[in-house]
Amino acid sequence: MKYLIFSTKISMKTTKELVNSKLIYLVLLLIIVATHLSGQSHNEKVTIFSAFQPSLREASKININPDPQSPVIKSGGLNFSNIERVIDVKSDPPLIAFTQVKTDEKSEKFRNYLKAALGSNLSPFFLFQHHSAFSKNMEFDLGIRHQSSWINVKDYAPSTWMKNDFTMGTHNVLGEHLWHNEVVYKFDNFHYYGFMPDDFSGITVEKDLLKQHYQRIGFKSTIQSNYRDINSLHHEVSVSYHNFSDSHKHYENQIKVDGTLKKYYEWFRFDSKQMAAVDLQANFYSRGDSLVENRSYYVKARPYLQISGSFYEVQAGVLLTLANDSSSKFFVHPLISGKLFLFEDKVELYAQFEGENNYHSLNDLTNENPFLKPGEASWWSNTKQSFKTGIKTGVIPKLDLNIGISYAKIENGGFYVTDTSTLFRNFLTVELDKYQQLRFLAQASYHHTDKLQSSISLTFDKNETESLEKAWHLPEFQGQWELNYKLDDNWSFETGLLLMGERFAPGNNTSSFKPIRLKPVTDLNFAVNYNFSKQFAVFAQLNNALNNRYERYYNYPVQGLQLFGGMSLRF
Repeated sequence: MKYLIFSTKISMKTTKELVNSKLIYLVLLLIIVATHLSGQSHNEKVTIFSAFQPSLREASKININPDPQSPVIKSGGLNFSNIERVIDVKSDPPLIAFTQVKTDEKSEKFRNYLKAALGSNLSPFFLFQHHSAFSKNMEFDLGIRHQSSWINVKDYAPSTWMKNDFTMGTHNVLGEHLWHNEVVYKFDNFHYYGFMPDDFSGITVEKDLLKQHYQRIGFKSTIQSNYRDINSLHHEVSVSYHNFSDSHKHYENQIKVDGTLKKYYEWFRFDSKQMAAVDLQANFYSRGDSLVENRSYYVKARPYLQISGSFYEVQAGVLLTLANDSSSKFFVHPLISGKLFLFEDKVELYAQFEGENNYHSLNDLTNENPFLKPGEASWWSNTKQSFKTGIKTGVIPKLDLNIGISYAKIENGGFYVTDTSTLFRNFLTVELDKYQQLRFLAQASYHHTDKLQSSISLTFDKNETESLEKAWHLPEFQGQWELNYKLDDNWSFETGLLLMGERFAPGNNTSSFKPIRLKPVTDLNFAVNYNFSKQFAVFAQLNNALNNRYERYYNYPVQGLQLFGGMSLRF
């Protein structure tokens, strides 16, 4: 996630200028995508572009991750992709959805999926996923993934990396309950390459001194009710454990317990459903190194009421948080939201007001930014106010639109900056500050036919900090566009475009001390797939076709143009 900022007092003039400057972009968006569309119901539409066909993405890209359902801001990190994510796999459904627990052997054709590729920068990729049904009431999943790159970024220090993932899970039906278990192991290996060796001609750069690895081990067990009677007390409980460690002997342990209770009532006789619910969560942390250990915990409880009718939905509750680090603190945040469904559910007006405390653990931080200084301290942020409102519509056939505006006021927001205390200045650390954000969001999904589908997401942010000169490394504009075209049963084509406006980094490692401008991002990608059969396919993919070596963070440029070729197999 990312932090975007706005000043403590937002003048009417500033807001008006922002609205005028962004309105043109929103109008252009509507002109581009307003062709044909379909309506939507209270249940959100989910479009799957291809059946269990993960796609490759270059690791050194920024992952914008637009949220088509909600423009609300959440504190908790910056939304940049990890250095090791040279290739990424889309979030696809499993081979067999667990909702069909009782496996139909006649309809189930493939239990295994294999995908392998090699990139022009000596970037191998391997993915294997397995699903099997031990019985009518028990299923098993297995996943293995490897991705790496063995060519350095031009002109920079050694930047090779490797990432390995292993997951294993079971799904069980226990009468009127479902029981899910998952074990995860991840090992990431990379280098702090954020400097040019030519700038240190008198110093020998040892590759091993730039090396870092992160190891993550965890498991999660969840039991949830599966009652047919809607008036029963529905519940879900999960227990998880996570261990994080790095090559510098820093570690972090987390134990987390989640619980949810829901019960439907008939307090009112008019046409509506009434529900009382409570979400509970407890987190316990221990972290440190070979010399020091710190412990902390936080407990959250969110009771709320929800009333849903044929054309509306209203929810009201409160979030209670008890946190203890060096001292104990108690927080209370309200939760109020509403939806109004019009024109046979083809138009949805929504609004929400809430707040929340977030703990930024070492595991979370290194997932967002692997170039952090080893042992970077964890911290708390407090979203005092978060408001969003907007409209979703499907009145135009085959086109779904979501246009919204949101505002957030956050204390203790974190911004990544260069650590100037080291020789090569190739570590990033975190500076904390209060900030506010005003955001305009426009999203559209176009489904012309089963052969042609497209989606676009644009965000415009007005950010302002209280003490920092700028919102370091955060853009005021982001965009993502994807187009999928299926020519026939054999050929399919994909195009993707990532856009990001200029960003700034502190100039404290230059003689002028003026903010350093990072050039905008324009990342264009193409892919072509050929299916020999339902089981076997080959593909080619061109990443960063414009060879734009933009920087995710100051002195951390991405690789340029890359070509991938590979195959996939179902069996």
